[in-house]
Amino acid sequence: MGIGDWGLGIGDWGLGPIPNPQSPIPNPHINIFWYFCKFYSFISESILFLLNMKENLILLLLALISSFIMIPIYSLEINENDLLNDDKTLILKFDIEKALHQNIILPFYIKFVSSMYIKSESKIIQVDPPTDEYTFESDGIYTIILKFKDYLTDMRMMFMRTHRIKEINFRYFNTQKVKDMSFLFSNLDKLTKIDFTNFDTSQVTTMQAFFSGCKSLTSLDLRNFYTKNVRNMGGFFDGCTKLSSVIIDKNKFITDNVRYFYTMFAHCSFEFDFSNFNTENGEDMKEMFLGSSMKNLDLSKFDTSAANTMEGMFKDSIYSSLDLSSFNTKMVKSMVKMFEKCINLKSLDLSHFKTLRVENFDSMFNGCISLTSLDLTNFNLVRAVRLDNMFSNCQSLINLDISTFDTSNVQYMNSMFKGCKSLTSIDLSHFDTGRVYSFSGMFESCTSLEKINLNNLDISQTRYMRNMFKNCHRLSSIDFSKFKSEKNLLFGIDGMFVNCTSLSFINLSKFNLNRFSINHYEFSSGNFFDGLKIGGTLMYTEGLIPTKIQNVFPKGWNIIELKV
Repeated sequence: MGIGDWGLGIGDWGLGPIPNPQSPIPNPHINIFWYFCKFYSFISESILFLLNMKENLILLLLALISSFIMIPIYSLEINENDLLNDDKTLILKFDIEKALHQNIILPFYIKFVSSMYIKSESKIIQVDPPTDEYTFESDGIYTIILKFKDYLTDMRMMFMRTHRIKEINFRYFNTQKVKDMSFLFSNLDKLTKIDFTNFDTSQVTTMQAFFSGCKSLTSLDLRNFYTKNVRNMGGFFDGCTKLSSVIIDKNKFITDNVRYFYTMFAHCSFEFDFSNFNTENGEDMKEMFLGSSMKNLDLSKFDTSAANTMEGMFKDSIYSSLDLSSFNTKMVKSMVKMFEKCINLKSLDLSHFKTLRVENFDSMFNGCISLTSLDLTNFNLVRAVRLDNMFSNCQSLINLDISTFDTSNVQYMNSMFKGCKSLTSIDLSHFDTGRVYSFSGMFESCTSLEKINLNNLDISQTRYMRNMFKNCHRLSSIDFSKFKSEKNLLFGIDGMFVNCTSLSFINLSKFNLNRFSINHYEFSSGNFFDGLKIGGTLMYTEGLIPTKIQNVFPKGWNIIELKV
């Protein structure tokens, strides 16, 4: 450490210029002339103020008081010992660029602040009493010293909008009484260095989004973090995309009481040792590894017995395999997008998964383009309401045994198998669809699908079947003769058979379409049967289908009307 003619340097954390009595700035011990000038300035400004703003006498009085309270920075004595002995001083470094000349908002808990100093090579500013807005008129590295008169108990969102912070030093700042550190460094995308020397987290109960969005951090030393009392670590490292090294002390970084792990490692790629990572009380694991590519990810000791949601847990991650053998899913209610767009995932053993409580499987495997097979015979869907997009765009899926699926409570099957280009057959004869509201796009673009068993399909409550078989190029026949359709609730059927280029037989004998006229949009311009091959057979029942339906079919089709 050293004190030069113009400044104080402390290791890598040089505080910039601090004037002394030998500087060109007036000597701090000779203040008579300064007070005279201050008083003269005040009198002249007050006269103008009275002439132009007579109604603001209260503000005038405040100006008079503040005029004699405000002290220029060079009249304060700041030395090395002050910082060494003080544990209420926080030191920040800002990187200000000309292109970003604007007010930088510092949403600190201002009520605790006794004085603030902003220093740079070109400018020294004191703000006392403190305000929460500063205008930086020139670019460069600014050092801000914040001196607090009391220990903080709440540091929530302390730096959340100060996006130009480059470095933070907690060496002289005592955090032993702080309980809330949520969003502490959130979205500090220029932050590259944090000195956690003497950083005390022993009383902290929430660290939600602690480093979220710190895109420039490359390493973190958290060995002195004691987290036994923390209950919320949601988003802790979320978005730390350049972070390559995280050092922790397994005996201190304790997660025994953490209930919220959502997005904790989202978009992260660093290696982390999960061997002592206790998740037994974790209730929320939503998007925990969203978009992650963590090296040597080992979840073999994960305890998920308390988890009630795994929505998007591995969504967009790049893993080719996942060992989830330790996962206990008995309490999980939602698996929405759990593996969505895991494009490298080739195999997945979920045979031990318990899904009795799961209500929503929407997009669970959507976009798993490399997945070739799935064993879901142990899946219990008795409470499931939504199966939308469950297997959509599983382009490499060849076989799929869903014979054990209980769909008695399912209401939505939109795009359930859409884009499953390698599936050649699907058996839905056991499906209970009496509550299904929409089948839209269910088999759309299943380009290899040759056979589909729709026996006993119940559409009594169904309103939408739009694009249901669209682009099923190899499907040669569709038989609705065993449909259950006690009510006529259908509203949208447009595009249902569009581009089924191999389709030559359609049995609509149990299909009730009498609410539509032949000129309805659903049939107009061949919207219902557009793209069918020339020649084929259509069977329907008298009174259940619009008259003149032959007008919307390609040439050569044999239209057979069955009597009631």
